[in-house]
Amino acid sequence: MNWVIFVSFDDGVQWAFRSPRTGCEAIISDDSVKKMLLSEVATLKVLREKTTVPVPEVYSFRFGVLIASCDNDIGVPYILMSKAAGRSLREYHWINCTTSSFTADPLRLPLPDGARENIMRQLGDITGRLSRLRFDKIGSVFEDGLGSYVVGECLSPALIWQHRDSLEDTAVERGPFTYDGQYLASLISALVGHAKELAAANRWSDYVAVGANVENSKNVLDFCLAGQVLQQMIPRISMPEKSYTLFHPDLNLGNIFVDGEFNITCLIDWGSASSGPLSELLTTPGLQTRPPEQQFSAFRQGFAADNPPPAESWDKADMMWSFSRLVRLTSKYDFAHLKDLYRLVYRADAEDDDVTELFRRMAAEEENKKLLEELRENDLAASELHKLEAAAFGTRANSTDSRAIARKLSVVAEMNKNFVTTSKLWRWIEAALETQPDTPQSL
Repeated sequence: MNWVIFVSFDDGVQWAFRSPRTGCEAIISDDSVKKMLLSEVATLKVLREKTTVPVPEVYSFRFGVLIASCDNDIGVPYILMSKAAGRSLREYHWINCTTSSFTADPLRLPLPDGARENIMRQLGDITGRLSRLRFDKIGSVFEDGLGSYVVGECLSPALIWQHRDSLEDTAVERGPFTYDGQYLASLISALVGHAKELAAANRWSDYVAVGANVENSKNVLDFCLAGQVLQQMIPRISMPEKSYTLFHPDLNLGNIFVDGEFNITCLIDWGSASSGPLSELLTTPGLQTRPPEQQFSAFRQGFAADNPPPAESWDKADMMWSFSRLVRLTSKYDFAHLKDLYRLVYRADAEDDDVTELFRRMAAEEENKKLLEELRENDLAASELHKLEAAAFGTRANSTDSRAIARKLSVVAEMNKNFVTTSKLWRWIEAALETQPDTPQSL
């Protein structure tokens, strides 16, 4: 979302000049760019003033977008801040390739035994420090111009990223929120609005390209039904709270820096941070995938060392882990997340057939039948689908094979309403293709 250059001084000090991407590369509007920049500056300031959380120091900033102004000769919005010390975790092998099916990247550095758990324990400790900074509402932090900080509109990724900031305010509440139930309902509204109104251009794969599987009316209805299921879960996910904690929603490998001893030196990229329920803060960071049990335990030990949370908080945090990934559409495995969440919320094992049958019953309700008819009005014509497929597959060398496989998967999905794609399926297909001779395959 940002580009950065480093400014080096003669004494060896380095600053980071960071500017948000705009135009066709942006996933948010220029107005949201301005809000995120102002909120990030305020968030970094309040964290440095009131906590010991390691974050950059802000030296200067401007929020004018694209055009030079009287106080911004550069002509782009920017923040000039201290450079994070050390290396980002993105430079290391976070996933342990000796215990997983992932192939080691020779360009990444190895992590010694115990380093992952040590880092997760530190993240837990930092999260504990964040939990002591409290706000009376849910939303993003801004300066009020009088030397204080206020909670304003919520800039959570689930509300503004992927062009969700273009959804009508009448359809999606943006805060600030007084209760966590209002906040959760808003995230669900953004999910449903995304499914109905926004193209899935950033979620292309061969399978979704054939017949526009992501965007056809039946699939959009499934997301709408998922939203209805999530709405029913809100009373079980929410917790009664009088104040809210600051939460970093994008704690990926590139935003965590460590020194040579693997001590965390800095957490960066706080533009979409907001205050929220404690359960959200306690969601164990899934730096690439859901962490293994040892890392879960290390994170929770780090948090609870000085500030044990209420007993039920960890259960709520497990629910929020799946909930947040569902509403943000950050994964290919939405169905698996929904099934996990259903199991956690209702304390019952949920089989694929159970969730599918639930969706069938809901789809048969009169209101949802009407909704499907409305959604069908937006389905693409056959000629438009053909153009989409051609654009998606292009002139790749393996486009014939890929399109054939994708079409067959689409047929299977039509024949078997319980069909769900999984990582296991994709690995099986890849393995099968590797055993085939390099000859064109017939459809």
